[in-house]
Formats: sequence, structure tokens, C-alpha cells
Amino acid sequence: MASRHFSVKHGKVGQGGKHALYVAGQGKYADKDDVIYLLDVNMPSWARDGADFFAAADKMERANGRTYTEFEFAIPREIADPITYAKEFAYTTLGNSHPYRLAVHDKLASDGGRNIHAHLMFTERRLDGIERDASKFFLRANPKAPEKGGAAKDRKWHEKQMVKDLRQVYSDFAKSYGVELDLRSNIEQGLDEAEPKIGPVHDRSVQNKNRANLIMKVESLREGRFVEDVVNSSDRRLQFDLQKQAKERRKQLWTNFHGQRRSNYSRLADEFRVTQVHQKAKLALIKSTYLTKREALNNNRSLKYGERRAAISIANMERITQELKIKAGFEAIRQAIKTEQSEHYFEKYRFYLESQSQLGDEVAQAELDRLLANNRKTPKEQNSIVAIQGVYKFDPARLNLKYEVRKGGEVTYKMHDIDVIKDVGKRVDLLQTDDLTIETALRLAQAKFGFKLTLAGSREFQERVARIAVERGLKVEFADPAINTIMRKHKQELATQRDMRIIERNLGDANKKLQKIEFLNSAAQELIRSNVANLSENKQMTTMIVNHMKESLAEAELIARTKGFDVVKSGSNKYRGSVIEITSHHVIQNIGNGKVVVHELAKFETRDNLRNGALYEFSYQTSIPKATLILEMDIQKPRTR
Repeated sequence: MASRHFSVKHGKVGQGGKHALYVAGQGKYADKDDVIYLLDVNMPSWARDGADFFAAADKMERANGRTYTEFEFAIPREIADPITYAKEFAYTTLGNSHPYRLAVHDKLASDGGRNIHAHLMFTERRLDGIERDASKFFLRANPKAPEKGGAAKDRKWHEKQMVKDLRQVYSDFAKSYGVELDLRSNIEQGLDEAEPKIGPVHDRSVQNKNRANLIMKVESLREGRFVEDVVNSSDRRLQFDLQKQAKERRKQLWTNFHGQRRSNYSRLADEFRVTQVHQKAKLALIKSTYLTKREALNNNRSLKYGERRAAISIANMERITQELKIKAGFEAIRQAIKTEQSEHYFEKYRFYLESQSQLGDEVAQAELDRLLANNRKTPKEQNSIVAIQGVYKFDPARLNLKYEVRKGGEVTYKMHDIDVIKDVGKRVDLLQTDDLTIETALRLAQAKFGFKLTLAGSREFQERVARIAVERGLKVEFADPAINTIMRKHKQELATQRDMRIIERNLGDANKKLQKIEFLNSAAQELIRSNVANLSENKQMTTMIVNHMKESLAEAELIARTKGFDVVKSGSNKYRGSVIEITSHHVIQNIGNGKVVVHELAKFETRDNLRNGALYEFSYQTSIPKATLILEMDIQKPRTR
């Protein structure tokens, strides 16, 4: 039976930093060898890690206040990936609202098995998007002027029903993984009395006069359960056989699914090869027919010149139309193969299980329910363009796209019989992410929502949309200022490239003209040659500087990733954290939570005073970015296992 342990604990001032080190196996607890995973999430920029954050809470929280609340919960042995299980429960419970430290422990249980459990400790103070330093974060909240006070505490952690509600949440979460946990007490469940806790053996345990009675009671309860287990052994054997049969059936379903997938891919590949051969033959036949027809028209002297020219033009258009039709069909097969290769296993397997369950397969239906339950908490990130204001009427014929109206008023647009865009009212979803589809979706969104849009999806997708909008000359504005900044920078890059091409062309023209100018005196010719040489030298110098900047940025990003950090692009914000490295043209700043920002030194007036290990605030909210020294200190990496 899965362990159903779930407890809620609180720590007062002075206990937070010590407990954060204990659960992580750090500091004086570094000899703990049962910590298999450690994660700090939502930490403010001033905190290097969870231990640093809760140590600050011990110093800054009011006397007798809570520095942390902790959930300690057992992870069922049936869970194949306990770390992912713990991470998902932590995100489900706290999300992005609270800074928290998650530690997963794995040690030997009393029955000889694995005792896998997690410690989730967090502050009750909610993150509200306002940047505060350590001295201000733990102040009393100011409801009328939140920026003047500290982060407010969430009072739901003080409600009377909080523990009971949390136990139900954890029970439902475990059930989504296929594990039944009833966290009610034995009395509430109508079960036998729970075993009393005896406690460990130590010098003072002999002073407990009731210890012998407790031991006898535990042995009696265990003996009763053993007898009951023997009586029910036949029922358990039958249940085991049924579970084994269901497991074999699930394995057979998976094998059959892969067989169908391989067969479908082989069929498409064969069709692609045959079509490729037929395409060449058909194109050759179309060309031969066209040449024969053109020759016949040229030799037909009964036609006037204008009539002959019109007939040849029509024949040429017929040839082009036929060739495009054949190429479009071939491209559709190619896209079908790409879709077959790129489509996620989960979606295909889900469709297969649905078809089997409709035929009455109960195991397929149970497997389908399990898959949907496990995946509903991590939905796939959808690349979309979303309306901000009103929605205008749109005529699909304006973009010359094939379209299909589906149930609920959704419209799916096609290119070469491939679904590329879905219009769901106040949102335009991209089913493909090639450049042509992104441009088409932007034009569709402009026609529906106007020129101010917002993007949803991965950051890579959003930045790509911004660049394509600039390259295609689309007049569009996005709700995210960072995306607009990327557009402006890309526009400047394109303008610089265009200017460089003009300079190169002018230099070439100047050299050619210089060779033809013979009537000028030697002094004038020397002056022209000097100006041309200066332009060429300036061009080389500009190219050299750009190359050095690129090399410095690549070096900074490599240093950050080598040290285990994720690189975040700077926007129009403030960034507070310590400097960990300075390259020839860039500075790397640790902003906490395993992330760094790479700043360009040339943008800051105080770049010559930057030092490694010091705490700075880099601000882009002024016309000239500023780097302000906050504190000089040495960074020491926390000990982890």
C-alpha cells in the first residue's frame, strides 16, 4: 500500500535558514546522503539561493513571525519519476506566487524498501511583481501603496480548513498519476485503529513507563492485520492476475500502435518515391507538349502575328498551371511526411486509443483516461496571436486561402491542403511555424484585430515573429515592450546592412570613376584617392568592431552556460545581482534562480568601475542605461549534493 504521509509544518524566526540547509544537505548537514534533488524557484534577485533567502527571512521578519511553511509528503513507490512528481505538485500548489525550496530525499524505509519523500518549504509572502530588496521584502504590507511596503502574506495558509483541504488536493494529485491515496484518518475511513508512535530508542526511552504497553499494542495490531492478509491472499492473487493481464494488453496496444505508425510511414515514403518519378515524367511530358504546340503555332502561317502571339501566351500559361498543380501535389505529400515525423507520440497514441475504445476495448479506454489525467496539468504551449481590443469582420478571400468552417465557428486555413492557421475568434493559432505561415497569420491578425497585437507561445517564437514582421515590412505593434525593442533593433540591423551595401557599391563606383578622370591635376586625384581609402578603412573598422562584439557575446554566453546558468536577454527593466564575469565588451550578471543577464559594456557610462563579485543594479529605464554599485562582496557557491 502506498504511504499516505502528508504533514504541514511552520517555522519561526531563527529556524528558516537552518532548516533550508537541513533539507538541502548543505552547511553542517553536508554529510546527509539522502538528498537526490534540490530546486529553488521564484527567488528574488537579491537572494543567491533558498538558504540565502530564508536566512534573510530570519533576520528581517518580525519577532515571533513565521519564516516558512513546509509541506512534507511521501512519494508513492509506484511513481516511476519521483522528481517530476514532486516538481509538478510544487508548481500545482504554489505556482509563481511564492518563493520556495523543494528537496527530494531517498533513504531506506523500515520495511527494507525505499522511503522517498519531499520537503517543500516556502514563504507565505506573495510575489506581486514589485521589485524589492531584502530589507523591504519582509516589511509589513501597505495595501494603499504596495510599492512602499513589503510583500503581503497570503492569509489562506492560516485558515482552519487549510490542512484538510491540502490533504484532499494531494490525494487528487496522486490519483491523476493512477495512485489511490485516502488521506483521511483511520477513524474517518472506518478502518482499524492506527498504530501509536513509539519513538526511537535512546537513553531517556527507559524512563517512559508506558513504552512496553505501546510496543504490545503495536504487535497486536500488526498480528491482526497479518491474519487478515492471509485470509484475503486469494483475493489479492486474483487482483494481481487481472492487473497482469491488463498490463499485457497495454503492452499489446502499444506494439500494435507502433506497427501501424511504421506501416503508415512506409506507405507515405513509397508514395513519395513513386510520385517523385511520376512528377519528373509528367513535367517532361508537359514541356514536350508545350514545345510541340509552340512549334506548330509558329509554323501556322494562316494565323496573324497578334493571334499567334496570343495563342503562344495561352499555351505557356497552360503549361505553367499544369506544372504548378503537379508540384503542389508533390509538396502536399512531402508535408504529410514531415507532419508524420514531427507529430508528437502522445497525440497519435491518443487517437489510436480512442479508435480502440470505440470498438469496446475497456483496457484501451482505461489507458486513454490515464494518459489524459497525466497530461492535463502540462498543456502544450500554443503559438498564437491574440486580440487586445475589438475584433473586426474578416473576409478569407482577401488572403486567397482555402478555408474550412468547423463546429463552433472556428475557421481552419489551408496551404497546399495542409492546415496552417486556426481562427478561434479572439485568437489566431499557428499550426505550422514556417516564415510564410507566420507572415500570413500576422496579416490575418491585422485584418481582424488592428495593428496592436499580443503574442502567446515560446519566447523563441515571439522573437521570430518580431523579426519576420520587420523583414516583411508589416506595420504592427505588440503589447510586450521587449518584443517591440527586438523589432527596433532588428530594423536597425537591417538598415545598417543596407547602408553597408550602399557604401560598398559607392566605393566600387568611385574607383571606376577615378580611373576615368584624367583631366584633374595630381593633387585633386590624390585627395579623391585619400577619401576613398578612408571610407574603405572605416568600413573595415566597423566590420572588425562588429566581429569583436559578436565574439565577446559568444564568449560571455559560453562562460554562463559552462557555470550552469541560463542566459536571459535584457529588456527595458532593472536587474539587480552580482557580477560573475567581465569579457572584453560584455558583463555577466547573476539575477538569481539559475539565470544571468549579459549586458553590453558600451551602453553604460560607469563601465570602467565594474568589478567581479560586486552587487550592481543595471537599469534600462532611462535614456542612458546606468550601472549602480549596491554592495561589494565575494560570491561563494553553496555546497550541494
